[in-house]
Amino acid sequence: MRTIGGGLAAEAVVPFTTELTMFPVTLSLEGLDTHCGDTITEVLLEWKPRGNGDSPRAGTATATATDETWSAEMPLPDDGDVAQYHMRVKFADESEMVFPDNRADPWFHVYRGDVMPLYCTDFESDPFAEGWRADTDGSWAWGVPGGSREHGDPKVAYSGTRILGTGLSSTQGGYPDDRVVWVETPRIDTGQWSDVRLHYRRWLGVEDGFYDHATIHVNGEQAWANVTSQGNSNRTQHHEDKAWVFNDLALSSRIFDKHVSVRWQIDSDQAFELGGWNLDDVCIVANINSVCGDGVRNPAEQCDLGDANADVPDSACRTTCRVAYCGDGIVDAYETCDDGNLDDTDDCNTDCEPTETWDHEPAGCCSTAGGADPRTALAPLSLVLLGLFARRRRRA
Repeated sequence: MRTIGGGLAAEAVVPFTTELTMFPVTLSLEGLDTHCGDTITEVLLEWKPRGNGDSPRAGTATATATDETWSAEMPLPDDGDVAQYHMRVKFADESEMVFPDNRADPWFHVYRGDVMPLYCTDFESDPFAEGWRADTDGSWAWGVPGGSREHGDPKVAYSGTRILGTGLSSTQGGYPDDRVVWVETPRIDTGQWSDVRLHYRRWLGVEDGFYDHATIHVNGEQAWANVTSQGNSNRTQHHEDKAWVFNDLALSSRIFDKHVSVRWQIDSDQAFELGGWNLDDVCIVANINSVCGDGVRNPAEQCDLGDANADVPDSACRTTCRVAYCGDGIVDAYETCDDGNLDDTDDCNTDCEPTETWDHEPAGCCSTAGGADPRTALAPLSLVLLGLFARRRRRA
């Protein structure tokens, strides 16, 4: 059994205005033992665009070695895009290892763009004193990571000394069973920015999504979830980070009123728990080249008419650079009502039509109108049916 560890060194965010033409990535390995078959024949840097785009186009480069360090370069993504990459190590016995070593998510991210922070915390001060909220279970804690070996937790923070996570102690370590536990940022003003993103470092350990669900919610909508095994698998595709991982998550499609809050959550079953969420260096940032209201539509916007953007009925583009929709709180010509939510239990339903209510039954043959007891009208019929039933029983 191999006990090789590895760490990739690369920037998480590359400015759009960088002078770089290529993105360098370095892999350092430790624990190699040629007596155990750890003779490396080739190391490859593999990359692809995240999502359905083509920036950058998927490709592979052979890494060059210096002692136990391998380096290679890949193309940079375009402004506002994200590339995924990892290193594939091939051994003489034809086996392979991929770094990051996580079957559920074997990719690192790099985001390209000039960003400014709207909110950041490195958790060196108490987040709950700054407006963070958590469930009442008490599983979320702020402090020094305990490094539980049983649950695969980190021994040190990504930066500084403190983090926010579930079960930080070396003895407790994991998240609780059969619970829903969550923690949430304060509500952040996103202003005129139309490409707003979550950048953070995570060390996540959670059972296969068939059993336990690690999720991120943005303004109440699920925006990310751990992998769930499909088909006839044995349901063991657990998400197990073995290092601090940078993650980028686009938020703008779930921002409707120029404010955002982000929630990390775990919904567990009754058995087998891992370390859960460990968070550090959480930032909500904006791409400064994506400004709603400048009259230039960017990929994060549905529309942008500049000064003609307006939050009035039948406007072609809202001040959030989104087209009108049911639930935006503005009654347009195609709507009878719009109360600003998608709740079918109030006076305005999710189709922006008044919710139908029944205060009384209509008059008719089965009506209770006029004070008549409907049971009296049905009584003779019930007696006839009872007689027929009795007759059939006697004939049987």
